[in-house]
Amino acid sequence: MDSRTVFNLFTGDVPPSTQCNVNVMGTREATVVIPKWSAGENIVTFCKKVEAAWDYCQTENFEEAKFCKILKLQLSTDAAEVVDNMSTDDRKTVAKITNELRNRLGKQPSEYLRDFSEVIKRPNEGYNEFAIRVKRLYKLGTDTTAALTGSEKMMIVETFLNGLPENESSALRLVATEEEATSVDEMAKRASRCSTRQTQLKNEINSLRADLEQLEKALEDKHMDE
Repeated sequence: MDSRTVFNLFTGDVPPSTQCNVNVMGTREATVVIPKWSAGENIVTFCKKVEAAWDYCQTENFEEAKFCKILKLQLSTDAAEVVDNMSTDDRKTVAKITNELRNRLGKQPSEYLRDFSEVIKRPNEGYNEFAIRVKRLYKLGTDTTAALTGSEKMMIVETFLNGLPENESSALRLVATEEEATSVDEMAKRASRCSTRQTQLKNEINSLRADLEQLEKALEDKHMDE
């Protein structure tokens, strides 16, 4: 079955008897059916197209996880980032993806700017991932493709720092270079390095404590033997 036939099936331009002869849908055919994001397209309209495509592919016994993988390739950069920030299980469910896209992208610019000003790093979120999320919120809030000014870059870095625990942000402000103070990507790298060193120090301290405890126990045992 060629791609045109699949498209006709999806749009209902073929008689029911032809549809009954289709039992299994392949990846290539599904790719034709799954909508591709168009610049400036309304997110609600796009999600309705996705849901309609899934309804059809579901009747053709196409796997939902495969559908979601193909769908992500059809998305814009911003929409794909939304999917990337979802859990592994949620990324395999069409309904959860469309709901997340509506919630994250179906907002007014002022709502994104509010989210930008209040953004906080999630517990299991990496520093680089957090920096990407901060930049995306600012981009969606300003709705511009123009290059960032120096003051905007500094504001994004400050928002990134404000979203970290106070002890981390204070330490980073003390050690940050001029380049890091104007680049959220560089600041995220610095934060990641500091976090790695801090973890190493904690492990070393815990190891020393364990050694001391063993030494104290050995001394106590020796004292009791005497």
